[in-house]
Amino acid sequence: MTSTWEEIYAAGSQLNRFPYSEAVSYFMRRWSKGVPEGFCALDIGCGSGVHSNFFASHGAEVVAFDFSAAAIEAARQMYGKLQIEYLVGSFDMFPRTSDRFDFTFDRLSTTHSTLATVEQLYQRLLPSLKPGASVFWQGYDWENSGRSMGQYDPIRETWDGFTGGVFEHLGPTVFFTEEDVQRVFEGYRVESKRIISDENLMDGYRHSYWMLELSAP
Repeated sequence: MTSTWEEIYAAGSQLNRFPYSEAVSYFMRRWSKGVPEGFCALDIGCGSGVHSNFFASHGAEVVAFDFSAAAIEAARQMYGKLQIEYLVGSFDMFPRTSDRFDFTFDRLSTTHSTLATVEQLYQRLLPSLKPGASVFWQGYDWENSGRSMGQYDPIRETWDGFTGGVFEHLGPTVFFTEEDVQRVFEGYRVESKRIISDENLMDGYRHSYWMLELSAP
């Protein structure tokens, strides 16, 4: 997993320069007039740091972490002048803190791991969230057509060895059922739960993912 994405980022791929519309829309719906003093955001699997930069440019203090040293180095070079703390670390080793974060963002990052890893991260993260903290999460849906092109590992509860489609070179990937989502976010308040689907009408390929808006108790 780590080596796959390290190779991707080291080659200069997937280093996005513009934030995705879902991130902009979510953030501005809540904090269009700015964030309160001391507001701290956590960008999980930050990649190029483009979303960390967006949050920081709107007043947030940001902790951005990724298991790829190449991604973190690229992020530092592009967005190193704002109030962003960059960390290199794996999803299952993220340090536990107490009541630090007001907002957590995960755009299709932890979904590239194992189901147990995602569950452990979000359960370990709960004490680090301030009461009522906002959480934005995306993960691939079980009905995503790419799942059928991979091989399932029942022990790790993840897919790999994809023979085609968008996941072919992306390493282990989790496709979540509704029961999986409930398992991962036990203890969180779910405010919005959606499946976003994009189907290619030429070949029937369905690229779908969960988009959840949650809050800490």
